[in-house]
Amino acid sequence: MHLLRGQRKVVKVIIATSMFWIFIGFLFSSSQHHIATAILRPSIPCPTSSNILQEYPLPVFHSDQELLRHAFHRAIEGPPGPGHPRIAFLFVVRGPIPLEPVWTKYLQSHQHLWSLYVHPSNPVDYKFPPSSLFHEKEIPSKPVARISMSLVDAIRRLLAYALADPRYNNTWFVNICESTSPIRSFPATYHYLTNSHHSFVEAFLPDEKYQQWDTTPEFPISELRKGETWMQMTRKHATIVVSDKVIYSRFAASCSLWCAPDEEYFQTLLHLEDGAGIANRTTMWTDWKEPRVIAGSPRLFGPGDVSEWLFKEIQKKTREWDGLKQDSALDKSEFGMTPICEYNGIANSPCYLFARKFDSTTASAILDVISKLPGF
Repeated sequence: MHLLRGQRKVVKVIIATSMFWIFIGFLFSSSQHHIATAILRPSIPCPTSSNILQEYPLPVFHSDQELLRHAFHRAIEGPPGPGHPRIAFLFVVRGPIPLEPVWTKYLQSHQHLWSLYVHPSNPVDYKFPPSSLFHEKEIPSKPVARISMSLVDAIRRLLAYALADPRYNNTWFVNICESTSPIRSFPATYHYLTNSHHSFVEAFLPDEKYQQWDTTPEFPISELRKGETWMQMTRKHATIVVSDKVIYSRFAASCSLWCAPDEEYFQTLLHLEDGAGIANRTTMWTDWKEPRVIAGSPRLFGPGDVSEWLFKEIQKKTREWDGLKQDSALDKSEFGMTPICEYNGIANSPCYLFARKFDSTTASAILDVISKLPGF
């Protein structure tokens, strides 16, 4: 009887001890969960909790080749980072971003669905202040010149850092410049991109004047393609871009006379590698039809041009009336230059999510307009 009582005491002690450690384990795991959740939800602006160089522990890369190789292996060897699928916004900018208030308004309340990466064209000359949405979102950058391989390199760097970022589940990659504004709400943009079966990369055979350089033996000149620099692509196509050496080398060696690398390299590469996977259009509206003061530049909109009517007209477009396709060699007819926008095989679908170019004084006018549009 005494032995039985002793055994019961031992059992009670064991049970009590087990319950104690289970409780401690629960408290620990719960606190860890809250810590992880806090890390994955940056605030706007976020001057202290989203420093890429501190929170993004990467090796030191001595060249772009090392960075691209790292991003490629990270993309193919493991799943993306944790959390919901995100849109990575990749900003190539000269310095300040005058439309920052617009982007702050656009992105607010959706912190778990986006990430930001900035490549300043003059990284030594400008740093975003602590109050900025873009503070410490800069990646290690190099100088960039318009219509050159340096712009291609900048976009590839941005893609590489966003692809390899272990913090986020980056699945879509959107190229942005400082004169870009969203024209739909973030939820509408997110749904449009994440449900698309195609990347939005414009890729048409350009006019003969663009076909004067040697593309062989890597590809025949008939496979050259041209389109907007400002693209929106899937993780699959971003991986193709960072892994490419062959087509990049041909462009770097020979793309000169009547060749715009940023408007031809990505477009040709993705046409060659997965032509069926791209929509042959972009969701970035640009007005190339109006007379330009600077040759080769689209219309620049000032505060007096910004209106609710303009934004609604862009939202309603189901054909590409104002793109670069006037340089196409395939069809010089008006109909051929205004293709119908398809979305997952559905014709006459809305074409655009973003628009450019808005000058540096338009932020207030755009904020006033989007405050009247649904979803913002």
